[in-house]
Amino acid sequence: MTEVEEMCDRVIFLNLGKIFAVDTPQGLARRNSMSKLELMIEDGLKRLVEMAKKEHFTYLEKNRFITITLPEEKIASFLTEIGSRGIVFTEIEIVRPSLEDFFLSVSHGRSS
Repeated sequence: MTEVEEMCDRVIFLNLGKIFAVDTPQGLARRNSMSKLELMIEDGLKRLVEMAKKEHFTYLEKNRFITITLPEEKIASFLTEIGSRGIVFTEIEIVRPSLEDFFLSVSHGRSS
């Protein structure tokens, strides 16, 4: 899917010969509003896990790293809340949805 994102201006997805999605690769990716916030926590990991649970965000914790899946529009307020609670992180990456994420989300439950 990475090559499709790089090479194509428009993408068409078919299911059983019928078109079910047509858009730019970026437009299709944006239909999946969930992003991943990846942080390396120096202090406050337990507090951060509590925040993620309270907000019902999916998270994956390993060592001092945590990846939290949340709506893109909530990232800024979540980071502000992290700072107000004294949680210290040393690395951050925001991974926005890709065309592959869109494909995987729509392919679950569709017959081939």
